Amino acid sequence: MSAMEEAVIQTEQPSVKAPSPTATITVVNRTLSTMYVHKPLPTTYKEIFEAAGYHPTTVSLALSTSRDIGLTALAGRKGLYNFTQYGIDYCRNLTAKRVDECRSILKNLLLINPLWTDVIGFLKANERNPRDPTDLTIAIEKRLHKTWSSSMQKTVLDSLVSILEFADLVRLESGKIVSLVGPNEQTHPDDTNRHTPIQLPNSTISAALQSSTQSPRILMAVPANFFEFAEEGVYIKVRKDNRSISLAKDVLDLLSKTTSQWSQTTKEEEAPGKS
Repeated sequence: MSAMEEAVIQTEQPSVKAPSPTATITVVNRTLSTMYVHKPLPTTYKEIFEAAGYHPTTVSLALSTSRDIGLTALAGRKGLYNFTQYGIDYCRNLTAKRVDECRSILKNLLLINPLWTDVIGFLKANERNPRDPTDLTIAIEKRLHKTWSSSMQKTVLDSLVSILEFADLVRLESGKIVSLVGPNEQTHPDDTNRHTPIQLPNSTISAALQSSTQSPRILMAVPANFFEFAEEGVYIKVRKDNRSISLAKDVLDLLSKTTSQWSQTTKEEEAPGKS
């Protein structure tokens, strides 16, 4: 088995469990807008909190929340942030005041982000059914094996609801959330293909990619039942089962052999003396 194949198989069980956002989407948007115009990147909360007009702790929480969403990622060490490709697209539209486009990007991102799988599952199970948002935060607490204080629970609740509402995944009715996510909800193909997928934190993947002679843009395990790989001129999506992976390998081997034969035939036809 190659290092790349081994890396893919080991992503079956990502370490992420559930999001615990601690900043509302309004604070996140303002923080990211500031970060977007800040040079150079990557950056820390200490370098942008004054420009954002927030307390340093507020900006730190906003950056952490943006990472939970998938708009930013750590850049080599704790506290140092850079944008994902989703984040760049999001902020480009945000600064241009194209709010509807931002909502669409955020919605599609949350639907495929493995960290949000349980949240999306909760919404799918309660489509059009008003629920107390506390039910969702309690479910997250259990998933994370934590017991939050009442103030922390309210912070997470307010942040979570604001993010889901902005993404058009829920609407508020008399203090309750009504899910707008159907059981078969999926990202729109155009939206999925035009954005770079999220990179999952996995040291095995990093080692495999660093050993490559090229620099693949991404290797990930989302949506939950597929592996996905994207690089310039290459897009591969394989279902997570041994038969599909084996079939994909056979197809790539066949393409490689066909290309080699075509290349050899072309060389022979172009050789001197050939008419």
